[in-house]
Amino acid sequence: MRKIWAILTAGIFLFGITGIAGATTISFVTQGNLSGLLGVDSPTSAWSTNNTTKNLGVAMWNLLGGTAQVTGYTNYPQTGNLTHRGTRGLGVHTGEWDEVDNPESIIITFAQPQYLNYLEVRSLFFEPMLGGREEGDVFGYLNNSLTFTQHLVGVENIYIPGTDGSLEYTYSTPSVIDTLEFTVLSGKSYTSFSEFAVAKLEVAPVPEPAGLVLLGSFSLGIVALSKVKKLIGGIA
Repeated sequence: MRKIWAILTAGIFLFGITGIAGATTISFVTQGNLSGLLGVDSPTSAWSTNNTTKNLGVAMWNLLGGTAQVTGYTNYPQTGNLTHRGTRGLGVHTGEWDEVDNPESIIITFAQPQYLNYLEVRSLFFEPMLGGREEGDVFGYLNNSLTFTQHLVGVENIYIPGTDGSLEYTYSTPSVIDTLEFTVLSGKSYTSFSEFAVAKLEVAPVPEPAGLVLLGSFSLGIVALSKVKKLIGGIA
């Protein structure tokens, strides 16, 4: 009985390691060296490591070992080259060519559904001279159905030295997504002057259905063995 109990416990422990992977951070902010790139496949010298902006020369870059990709669009579905500013993140090479502005968008797609735990954008400011704040939106989809929305409103004064227009969101109840879209909506009062850079996000893969069944089987096995153990103990 002790051996069976040990085997089941070990099985659950191993499932926890191999079946439900931990969270992964994707970072496009380098600030000094390319080690700041996280989850980005095959970084090259094309990426910026400071406050200057570089044209990456491609509209798409693979992420997370080829299981995800980031794509820039000048006007969906028309793609446009991604740009990178080391202190802020990704943009698209039109308009404010170091950032995302209307009608541009940056879309990240995942091969497997993910829990969205955290996201960060930069270069989204309060613009006192324009009498308003820069704004934008992030939309999450699962199987082409909208599952997540986050409206972005700049809070840092653009004229204060040292600010980077950063906005961070941590979600205690993560949404399930397989696609994330970063964009500035058209036809709004802020459309003409709003732009921002995609900086970071944290995701965790949703367990495969087969894995959930396996975990359920282990749990039921432990409950059953616990009852049998009590019964045997009572008879003894």
